[in-house]
Amino acid sequence: MSGPGLVITIEGPAGTGKSSVAHRLAQRLGLEFLDTGAMYRAAALLALEQGLSPDGGPVLAAAVERTPPRFDWCRSPPRMMLGGRDVSERIREADVTGIVSRVAACPEVRRQMVVSQRAAAAAHPRLVTEGRDQGSVVFPDAPLRIYLDAAPHVRARRRAEQLRASGRLATELEILQGILARDRI
Repeated sequence: MSGPGLVITIEGPAGTGKSSVAHRLAQRLGLEFLDTGAMYRAAALLALEQGLSPDGGPVLAAAVERTPPRFDWCRSPPRMMLGGRDVSERIREADVTGIVSRVAACPEVRRQMVVSQRAAAAAHPRLVTEGRDQGSVVFPDAPLRIYLDAAPHVRARRRAEQLRASGRLATELEILQGILARDRI
């Protein structure tokens, strides 16, 4: 495909397969892929590494502004970079997962991320973007907005299988509890 800009959004709760669907759709249509969840995970990692409270919106937003998460668009899927290093694998670890919802709940951090996400779309105007609020908040005028959902136990099973496939320990009960907590937030 070629031509003017096109943003397709995929949103929904954690564990519904937003990233997998968005990545496959982007590949199929020849579009870029924006994984906004990775951006929030990078902010959570920044909080951990700098000893900042995951609930400390203004302080954390300032840290994110100083060390913004960026994508290496030369790779498919794009790799998440933080301070010049690839953190794509690190941001999927349990300690980051454990606080990312708290980080994402900070209005100051969300505002910072919306600016970054819209800037990414301006630089890469033909993309599929995924995240909890992509169609409803970040790109409300996108011509195609998709919402994915699944029962919490299905999402927990799916995430546990992903973790096990990557060689990490995972119990569905712990993952389910985390998903339910993230949904409440």
